Amino acid sequence: VDAGIMELDIGEVDLGSLFADVAQMTKDRFAEGNIKLKVTTSLEASVFKADVQRLRQIIGNLLSNAANHAPEGSTVTLSSRRDGSDILITVHDDGPGIPKDVLASVFERFVAHANGGRRGGTGLGLSIVKGLVELHRGTVAINSKPGEGTSVICRFPSDPTHFQVAAE
Repeated sequence: VDAGIMELDIGEVDLGSLFADVAQMTKDRFAEGNIKLKVTTSLEASVFKADVQRLRQIIGNLLSNAANHAPEGSTVTLSSRRDGSDILITVHDDGPGIPKDVLASVFERFVAHANGGRRGGTGLGLSIVKGLVELHRGTVAINSKPGEGTSVICRFPSDPTHFQVAAE
């Protein structure tokens, strides 16, 4: 991604099917903490054009992070909705939240912050998410307050002309 040589394989993505696949892939991580996964897809945001393999990576990384930080017995939410012509994919957990001083560096490579998580990591998950979302000409935002959990919102343009530029 950083070298600019990754190309997207753009096709029609059914988010309902993709969410079900990724939920199945990550079910063991959720079972470790007795965490439930709630999945919602709005009808108007159920299908759009993107690279399904890259979306699988993005959502898988976000769900793994959420499962790592969500309190035992809680629920993590994976959802999609349309905002104008954009598609928003959001993962929310009720974990400890991210302190303000840590929030500034969460997208940096190899900067891992345990912050009460069950497992340590390499510090690559969110930087990979950001790179892959940006390759789709999208953006990533994090809403988090200590003690109130974290929401990661990935915004994807649904206009196919944006993807032609991203795949060049």
